[in-house]
Amino acid sequence: MRIMAVCLGLLLTACSSKMTDFTILSTNNVDLRQAENLKTLPNKVEGRDSEFTFLLLPLGSRNIEAAIKDALDKTPGAVALVDGEIRKTRTWFPVPWLLYDKASYVVIGKPVVDTTQLDAVKVSD
Repeated sequence: MRIMAVCLGLLLTACSSKMTDFTILSTNNVDLRQAENLKTLPNKVEGRDSEFTFLLLPLGSRNIEAAIKDALDKTPGAVALVDGEIRKTRTWFPVPWLLYDKASYVVIGKPVVDTTQLDAVKVSD
Protein backbone atom coordinates (compact mmCIF):
# COMPACT_ATOMS: atom_id res chain seq x y z
CA MET A 1 0.00 0.00 0.00
CA ARG A 2 2.85 2.40 0.80
CA ILE A 3 4.55 1.68 -2.50
CA MET A 4 1.33 2.44 -4.34
CA ALA A 5 0.96 5.75 -2.46
CA VAL A 6 4.56 6.73 -3.28
CA CYS A 7 4.07 5.84 -6.95
CA LEU A 8 0.87 7.88 -7.13
CA GLY A 9 2.65 10.80 -5.46
CA LEU A 10 5.40 10.66 -8.07
CA LEU A 11 2.97 10.68 -10.99
CA LEU A 12 2.11 14.32 -10.46
CA THR A 13 4.75 16.53 -8.90
CA ALA A 14 4.99 20.27 -8.62
CA CYS A 15 7.25 22.96 -7.29
CA SER A 16 6.81 26.64 -6.59
CA SER A 17 9.28 29.41 -5.87
CA LYS A 18 8.88 33.05 -4.98
CA MET A 19 10.40 35.39 -7.55
CA THR A 20 9.85 38.68 -5.71
CA ASP A 21 7.71 40.69 -3.33
CA PHE A 22 6.25 44.02 -4.40
CA THR A 23 4.83 47.11 -2.75
CA ILE A 24 2.80 48.34 -5.74
CA LEU A 25 2.39 46.80 -9.18
CA SER A 26 0.25 47.68 -12.19
CA THR A 27 0.00 47.35 -15.94
CA ASN A 28 -2.18 50.50 -16.08
CA ASN A 29 -1.20 54.16 -15.96
CA VAL A 30 -2.14 55.20 -12.42
CA ASP A 31 -2.17 58.90 -11.52
CA LEU A 32 -0.90 58.88 -7.93
CA ARG A 33 -1.72 62.59 -7.63
CA GLN A 34 -5.35 61.46 -7.42
CA ALA A 35 -4.68 59.17 -4.45
CA GLU A 36 -7.86 60.28 -2.67
CA ASN A 37 -9.81 58.32 -5.33
CA LEU A 38 -7.86 55.09 -4.68
CA LYS A 39 -9.01 52.50 -2.14
CA THR A 40 -7.11 49.33 -1.15
CA LEU A 41 -9.33 46.31 -0.57
CA PRO A 42 -8.43 43.91 2.27
CA ASN A 43 -8.75 40.57 0.43
CA LYS A 44 -5.94 39.38 -1.83
CA VAL A 45 -6.60 38.28 -5.40
CA GLU A 46 -4.60 35.88 -7.54
CA GLY A 47 -3.83 36.08 -11.23
CA ARG A 48 -2.18 33.38 -13.29
CA ASP A 49 -0.77 32.88 -16.76
CA SER A 50 0.40 29.43 -17.85
CA GLU A 51 2.06 27.59 -20.68
CA PHE A 52 1.72 23.91 -21.40
CA THR A 53 4.20 21.51 -22.95
CA PHE A 54 3.11 18.24 -24.48
CA LEU A 55 5.64 15.78 -25.92
CA LEU A 56 8.36 18.49 -25.73
CA LEU A 57 6.24 20.89 -27.83
CA PRO A 58 5.41 24.17 -26.05
CA LEU A 59 1.77 25.16 -26.41
CA GLY A 60 1.67 28.91 -25.75
CA SER A 61 3.85 31.07 -23.56
CA ARG A 62 3.59 32.52 -20.06
CA ASN A 63 3.81 36.21 -19.34
CA ILE A 64 3.93 38.10 -16.02
CA GLU A 65 1.98 41.03 -17.49
CA ALA A 66 -0.88 38.69 -18.42
CA ALA A 67 -0.90 37.29 -14.86
CA ILE A 68 -1.12 40.84 -13.46
CA LYS A 69 -3.99 41.67 -15.82
CA ASP A 70 -5.75 38.45 -14.80
CA ALA A 71 -5.53 39.47 -11.13
CA LEU A 72 -6.76 43.01 -11.84
CA ASP A 73 -9.68 41.71 -13.92
CA LYS A 74 -10.98 39.77 -10.91
CA THR A 75 -11.93 43.02 -9.12
CA PRO A 76 -14.06 45.64 -10.92
CA GLY A 77 -12.30 49.01 -11.03
CA ALA A 78 -8.92 47.61 -9.93
CA VAL A 79 -5.97 49.60 -11.29
CA ALA A 80 -3.07 48.18 -9.23
CA LEU A 81 -2.02 45.54 -6.71
CA VAL A 82 -0.21 46.25 -3.43
CA ASP A 83 1.60 44.20 -0.77
CA GLY A 84 1.98 41.04 -2.80
CA GLU A 85 4.29 38.56 -4.44
CA ILE A 86 5.08 36.98 -7.78
CA ARG A 87 5.67 33.23 -7.86
CA LYS A 88 6.54 30.75 -10.58
CA THR A 89 5.15 27.25 -10.44
CA ARG A 90 5.73 24.10 -12.43
CA THR A 91 3.72 20.87 -12.55
CA TRP A 92 4.86 17.83 -14.48
CA PHE A 93 4.56 14.11 -14.88
CA PRO A 94 8.07 12.76 -14.28
CA VAL A 95 7.37 9.30 -15.72
CA PRO A 96 8.03 10.11 -18.52
CA TRP A 97 8.68 13.78 -17.78
CA LEU A 98 8.37 14.83 -21.41
CA LEU A 99 4.72 13.83 -21.65
CA TYR A 100 3.15 16.83 -19.87
CA ASP A 101 4.41 20.01 -18.25
CA LYS A 102 2.65 23.17 -17.02
CA ALA A 103 4.60 26.29 -16.05
CA SER A 104 2.85 29.34 -14.57
CA TYR A 105 3.45 32.81 -13.22
CA VAL A 106 1.22 33.59 -10.25
CA VAL A 107 0.65 37.15 -9.00
CA ILE A 108 -0.98 37.64 -5.59
CA GLY A 109 -1.82 41.01 -4.04
CA LYS A 110 -4.45 43.33 -2.59
CA PRO A 111 -6.34 45.20 -5.32
CA VAL A 112 -6.36 48.99 -5.41
CA VAL A 113 -9.66 50.28 -6.78
CA ASP A 114 -10.17 53.63 -8.48
CA THR A 115 -13.49 54.78 -7.02
CA THR A 116 -14.14 57.13 -9.95
CA GLN A 117 -14.11 54.11 -12.28
CA LEU A 118 -16.53 52.29 -9.97
CA ASP A 119 -18.92 55.28 -10.13
CA ALA A 120 -18.73 55.19 -13.94
CA VAL A 121 -19.54 51.47 -13.96
CA LYS A 122 -22.57 52.01 -11.69
CA VAL A 123 -23.89 54.85 -13.87
CA SER A 124 -23.61 52.78 -17.06
CA ASP A 125 -25.48 49.81 -15.52
